[in-house]
Amino acid sequence: MPFCADRTHPPATARTTGVAAVALAACAWAAGLWAAPVAARPGAPRWAQMAGAVAYVAGGALCHQRPERAFRVGGRPLPVCARCTGLYAAAPAGLVLALACRPRRREAATRTRPAARATRAWLVAACLPTAASVALEAAGLAAPGPAWRAVSAVPLGMLVAWLAGAVALGDLA
Repeated sequence: MPFCADRTHPPATARTTGVAAVALAACAWAAGLWAAPVAARPGAPRWAQMAGAVAYVAGGALCHQRPERAFRVGGRPLPVCARCTGLYAAAPAGLVLALACRPRRREAATRTRPAARATRAWLVAACLPTAASVALEAAGLAAPGPAWRAVSAVPLGMLVAWLAGAVALGDLA
């Protein structure tokens, strides 16, 4: 099999192509969330209204869609809450990291997979900002706005996507 020009990374495989395709789809979904309020507005072309409606229906299957907890574009809430927006915005970065952090071919034969304990520790650490935000809100100690909700979900969205990508690539069991 031919190598890349620098001969340090193996060529694209079906796995890497699949993960790259999912990363592109995740980018499209994240961008579509921000475009949906504009697309679904009255007066927009019919095809745009339909695309916006699909985003709201899909968002409703994934999220509570409470408008007071969502970012707004043109006075309309996004199809998902700010926390979900943070998760979805971070996912493409996690998938790209999974692709970029692949071991080189020579190293792959001798490396050991990360220990399950370390992986769980990273997952717990990534959950902490989101869990803290939810707990503070539930206890009535804070009323975080959309920006805080979104930012607190970014580590979790990024790590979960990285884990999914690493598993799909065969780099993590």
